[in-house]
Amino acid sequence: MVNKQKQKQASDVRGAVAFGSGLAATLLLLAAFQGSVPALLLAYLSPLPLMIATIGFGHVTGLGAVLAGFITLVALLVAANPQDVSVATFAGAGVNGILFLICEGLPSWWLARVASVSRSMPILPFLPEPPPDTVEEGSRLSLVIVTAAAFAFLVVGGTLATMVLGHEDFAALVDKVAANIRPVLKQEAGADLLHANAIDSFARFLATALPAIAASVIFVIYLVNLWLAGRVAQISQRLQVPWPNVAREFRVPRLLALVFVAAAGLIFAGGAIGLVASLAASVLGVAFALQGLAVIHVVTLGLRLRNNLLFLVYLFVVPLMPWSLAPFTLLGLLEAGFSLRDRKDSVAISPKMN
Repeated sequence: MVNKQKQKQASDVRGAVAFGSGLAATLLLLAAFQGSVPALLLAYLSPLPLMIATIGFGHVTGLGAVLAGFITLVALLVAANPQDVSVATFAGAGVNGILFLICEGLPSWWLARVASVSRSMPILPFLPEPPPDTVEEGSRLSLVIVTAAAFAFLVVGGTLATMVLGHEDFAALVDKVAANIRPVLKQEAGADLLHANAIDSFARFLATALPAIAASVIFVIYLVNLWLAGRVAQISQRLQVPWPNVAREFRVPRLLALVFVAAAGLIFAGGAIGLVASLAASVLGVAFALQGLAVIHVVTLGLRLRNNLLFLVYLFVVPLMPWSLAPFTLLGLLEAGFSLRDRKDSVAISPKMN
């Protein structure tokens, strides 16, 4: 009798958590419509409640939070236009709700699901349990990285494909986006600073570069929110798996180094192929840059001025992004080829053995 009562209380708590997390995610997402920088930063945190619900209370609760977010978003969008309650209004709100599911809700839930399952257990119940000798340290974190990169690529790539279908061809889409950017550049730069031809060229460059930038930003948003959700679950003692050693276990699969090089080369093909390649190159470039930063954290262990050095590194990286990531992307690629962190560990162990 007592056990049934506890199960009922736990079920009630999970239901409240699912609804509250979905509502919080929706409100944070709608904050982007305020247009201010703080509101936009809050919108970047909209996946966080969904991930906390999944990691801290289970994947069923997390999926309930995603569903609650979908329902509340549709309801709030319809309620925002009370004078026009029509089929078109409901259809428009439903489309926005589906976009929320595809671009944020389900990816956030799945990433949190992947991160919160023990390495020795299958991600899905119907999959076989992996043999113990095939489970490598950090393999689940690597899977999280690859999954987040794939989601960022697919979200932006799918958006672009939908936009291209609404135009005659890819060039027409670029021209339309560049035409929207051009007035902003003229207003910001002024007629004396840039000639008309230079403004047109720069507008076209931004029109083709923005999707790649968006993909890399979405990738980072996924990972930052997942890290924050894990920390919240750990502090509240609801984290069901050990906290990983991120500096050592952040490993991008080596095969993706070849994919990155190939994608970077295909960018020069131009057109739709070049744009798709730029999405893959930007996301993987950021992934390898983060791996390069992880290498810095490991190889500087034991140095007297380590904290000062790390402070200078991030002081260089953050203000100058994305250009400052280039040397760390190179370092991450070198790590993929030569395992610098493992070499550091082997050098540290050898003197102790002697």
